[in-house]
Amino acid sequence: MLTKEEWIKHKERLEAGGGSLRGYCREHNLRYHQFRYKIKRINAGKFDDTKISKEGFIPISIVKSADVPRDIEIYCTISYPNGIKVVVHKIDVISKLQLGCHR
Repeated sequence: MLTKEEWIKHKERLEAGGGSLRGYCREHNLRYHQFRYKIKRINAGKFDDTKISKEGFIPISIVKSADVPRDIEIYCTISYPNGIKVVVHKIDVISKLQLGCHR
């Protein structure tokens, strides 16, 4: 897996060389669609090279949410670095989430 810096170097070399994206990918043994995606993320300033653990999960942190309307009962909200949020309404769901993480 390439680091953010390595992807940026490839992007710079591609731009300096003036060749096609497909040709560059073939020449450097890169996946075309993956490189295109990385270029798009780099250009948008949204490149995230968070490492995924060997188990395939990323670390999460659970914090008490203060911005939830009082008439809605929410046990917790899990926010991932990529912006995805999992809202848990019942406490028994937490044990199922934890079981799913320890296979």
